[in-house]
Amino acid sequence: MSELRYVYQYEVVAVILSLISAGVMLYRRNLKRRKNKLFFVILIMMAVSGIFDVMADILINTITKETAAGVPVTVDMNLLSFVQGAFLFVHNSTPFMWFAYVNTMISKSKNRKRFFALASIPCVIELLLIVTNPFTRWVYYFEDYSYTHGLGIYVLYLIAGAYLFVSLIQTIKYWSILPKGHAAFVVAFTALTVFGISFQLLVSNMLIELFVESICLLFMTFTLETEIQTRNPVTKLYNRPSFVYEVQKNLFHHDKRELVLLKLADMGHMNSMLGVNPVSMAVADVGVFFITLDKNRCYDCDNGNLALIFDDTIERDKLMERIKERFEHPFGDENNHIHFYPSYIYLSIPQDISSIEEIDLLINDTYVKEGQYDKEVLVGLKRRVEVEEAIQRALDNETLQVYYQPIYSRADNRINSAEALARIFDDKLGFISPLEFIPAAEKSGKIGPLGKLVFKKTLQFYSDHKNELKNLEYIEVNLSVAQLNDPDFYDTFSSIAGIYDVPTSFINFEITESAFIDNQDYVLSVIDKFCKDGFSFSLDDFGTGYSNFSYLYDMNFKIVKLDKSILDKSAVNENADKTLHSMIGMLKDIRYKVLQEGVETKEQEDKLFDYGIDYIQGFYHSKPLPETEFLEFLKQNN
Repeated sequence: MSELRYVYQYEVVAVILSLISAGVMLYRRNLKRRKNKLFFVILIMMAVSGIFDVMADILINTITKETAAGVPVTVDMNLLSFVQGAFLFVHNSTPFMWFAYVNTMISKSKNRKRFFALASIPCVIELLLIVTNPFTRWVYYFEDYSYTHGLGIYVLYLIAGAYLFVSLIQTIKYWSILPKGHAAFVVAFTALTVFGISFQLLVSNMLIELFVESICLLFMTFTLETEIQTRNPVTKLYNRPSFVYEVQKNLFHHDKRELVLLKLADMGHMNSMLGVNPVSMAVADVGVFFITLDKNRCYDCDNGNLALIFDDTIERDKLMERIKERFEHPFGDENNHIHFYPSYIYLSIPQDISSIEEIDLLINDTYVKEGQYDKEVLVGLKRRVEVEEAIQRALDNETLQVYYQPIYSRADNRINSAEALARIFDDKLGFISPLEFIPAAEKSGKIGPLGKLVFKKTLQFYSDHKNELKNLEYIEVNLSVAQLNDPDFYDTFSSIAGIYDVPTSFINFEITESAFIDNQDYVLSVIDKFCKDGFSFSLDDFGTGYSNFSYLYDMNFKIVKLDKSILDKSAVNENADKTLHSMIGMLKDIRYKVLQEGVETKEQEDKLFDYGIDYIQGFYHSKPLPETEFLEFLKQNN
């Protein structure tokens, strides 16, 4: 027999590393999901196969030593044959387990059992070859104390290599849907296995295959196969990346699933009202409930968004009854009871959801009021994104148009001013109503640039048509809350105003009551700066929302504009009519000019004149007009 002796110390280290990895998973209780369980089994198989191989190597090295020394061989050959067979049995099962591990991450959920049953046939064949080897000697045998391979060993290598190769090809094909980092480690594991086998073919006594594989698995244990990275720290539910991975897999394979997204509350508002700690404790209690309900079905997608995935509507409806019943009661500890009033969004995968970006839209959207919703919510969000893109195009290309709605002065008996209003005509979406693009601009943070462009175009319009506009006293330009809270707002608008030859008195800014809600003193200070420069201000939409009179005492508005809704209600409700009359009288008594918006009929105008209104704005005199038509309108009416 050859005096070649196996260097098995690397395999001893491999056994130790595999057992350490398995111990870490047990300590961290990382055996919640099928993927984790398969990975744990692979670690145990690595350790067991390593133990058997070390035993076989020691026995073979003993035979080599005794043969070289010319002494009788004391090794029990039946024991050696068994140990070698046990090693091959466990070691050649590992590639199939690796194949199962990879496919658990990427395979379709349906027909899973049938798929793995068929895929296991080659593994069963190779295991049968190993089990029957004592009778057939087709895989290996010992002759004159020498370990010899039979033809069957190449079948084992072929099958094992096929499992690894298919796993690698699947990993590359499904790279985009694998959990972050897993694809790279699958490739690394395959490469290290090929390297280890190749090295052993060149240096047959240097057994490093298990060693390099165990190092790769050790890194995976500490970086990927950990529940800490997949769970939300507060609720202990699976986190948003885990949810995204699951949805991506279902979308990729067109697996039909039922998705329910729960929006618990406006978490920012709730934290500010009740405190972060009590709310966090209540949210943690929500997590306890869902873990008890079904820990592998619910995901915490942050900021009060929970997602549940069901196999079908029957399963969904059954569990949703329990969920809704639980939310009728408060969450938290005995000292802090907090009620959540979720909105429930029901969607089907893949019928209603075509991409993970659409899921992100739903999760990132703000809380909608309590109730049940369907795919129409998503349709609305997608439309809003399209509108936001159209707004950006209008800003980038400065294709935003400004229309002007005439304002009639009762005292002058003529059109004495106008309101500048933004209009968008997009090449892709066509005309977009202000009722649609203004809220979209506010949500997306584009309302500031939008208002800036309207201001710039209004000043340009005046500069280009001074003679035609000489009879107008002013033009009203709307300001948003976001603009007033921008620390650069005053400097930016003052700079724009300085570019154009426009008297500051010609610009009257409109602000709504909501501008004073969060920081009244700061807003008043900004207004004061503009007023000192000659600009004036009107209070828009008065009578709706907050109706706080305190800022009327602190700010000398040029005009107070009454919202259209007050006028509309006055036609059908006597108390509303009395309120309208009294409001006009009260504002005039404290020396404010009053304008009524939304006047559409002669009857409305006559009534308002009787109540003492100063200005009329609405379709009765004119709808908002583009620049050319507005100039023509002024010619004909002044």
